[in-house]
Amino acid sequence: SALPWNDAMILSLEKRFIFVKGIKVAGSSVEFYLAEHVEPEAVVTEMIYEESDAALYGQSWRPRNFRNHHGFDDFYDHIPATAIRAIVGTWLYERLYKFGIVRDPFEKIRSLYFMRRIWTRPDYSLQDAVDECTSESDRLCDGDSLIVHRVIRCEELDAGLAEILPSLRIPFGGTLSYRARSGPRAQYKGPPPSFSATQVEQIREKFRFEWQFGVGALIAMLHDVISTIGLFVVLQLDFSLTALAAVLTIAGYSINDTVVIFDRVRENMRRYKKMSL
Repeated sequence: SALPWNDAMILSLEKRFIFVKGIKVAGSSVEFYLAEHVEPEAVVTEMIYEESDAALYGQSWRPRNFRNHHGFDDFYDHIPATAIRAIVGTWLYERLYKFGIVRDPFEKIRSLYFMRRIWTRPDYSLQDAVDECTSESDRLCDGDSLIVHRVIRCEELDAGLAEILPSLRIPFGGTLSYRARSGPRAQYKGPPPSFSATQVEQIREKFRFEWQFGVGALIAMLHDVISTIGLFVVLQLDFSLTALAAVLTIAGYSINDTVVIFDRVRENMRRYKKMSL
């Protein structure tokens, strides 16, 4: 069963890094791993965990050092980078390596939906998840400026960690052997969540993709779909329902891939404001 702890961040002075954790970006898996490899004096904030997590990791990852001497939480659940900077001071914040994780917004919202339905509210709706979920830019940016050194994509998590962790003197075998909090998706028995057109527009607005990127994504998708249909025409292949399903799948993958690429472009635009495209 889940225990009532929330997830947030890790700060290690010995390893000289801050991990800013977001919502439903596979951060719990990273948090469990990092907490096991940092010093006892590191800040490890409260997190939701399952008994299977406790049995696997023992006591080494337990939350610690997140309260002040008055017993109040200095570091709280899902604390943004700006708040961390305010607590530790700009001087120290600027001298620590900082990183976070982002995820495809549609998968992020689906994951939140599964977790809430299984763990907290059986009547939780997909619209509730759309309303609750926020962009990770709210945690990793100060206005339009990215204030962490590195943002890892959840879809490329192992590769990103393999680049970062050795430089922080944290051993990493190339893959996370355990994915925490993945149970709700497997336990969910209802119909697969499907976004309405209104919800898709709401998500796009919330995650702030500029209209120029939207036009580019549409052109890229049309290119992939038209090229595929053109191949059928040139080769005189039968266009069956299976072929239609394949074309729709290609359209979905095309949009997802374009969103991932444009998200990285936007990251670099924030970081290198004076550099031309």
